Amino acid sequence: MKMSGLVAAVAVSVPVLSASAGMAYALREGANFASDLVMLDTNDFAGATVVGATGVSGTRLSGLAMVGSTLYAYGENQTVADGHGGLYRINQATGAATWIGGSELGPRTVRDLAYNPADGKLYGLASVNSAGFSESELITIDTATGEVTSRGNISGSRTITLTGLAIAS
Repeated sequence: MKMSGLVAAVAVSVPVLSASAGMAYALREGANFASDLVMLDTNDFAGATVVGATGVSGTRLSGLAMVGSTLYAYGENQTVADGHGGLYRINQATGAATWIGGSELGPRTVRDLAYNPADGKLYGLASVNSAGFSESELITIDTATGEVTSRGNISGSRTITLTGLAIAS
């Protein structure tokens, strides 16, 4: 299905470039956090193509990252289980998400993902935000198991809310 007016009609996460030149992916969020994978042509932003439903609802998928030819997203829910929080592999042909696994992060949720080709690791930005308090932590995520390893708290993040992550190459 081809859509026009992407900005007005679709709430999407920041697109991630795919291994295919000129293509990017984004997530469209619906009721109860149900999401669809959307494909964007970086040469023609006049419209977007809905690839299909991820099959995940009840938790927001965020932080798309391409690792090689595999697309990943992270379920923000603090409960780690299929259909909730943790790492998902996204089928680029159908949009279907497959839960891989994850680690309990306490009050933190993963806000964004970024792949570093220099060290071959998938990084995440895990944050907790509540009344007057914010703290963020850099994590690595095992793409085979979803297991999270803390790299440490981000100094100075108690007074600002961090929501995006990018790796400089």
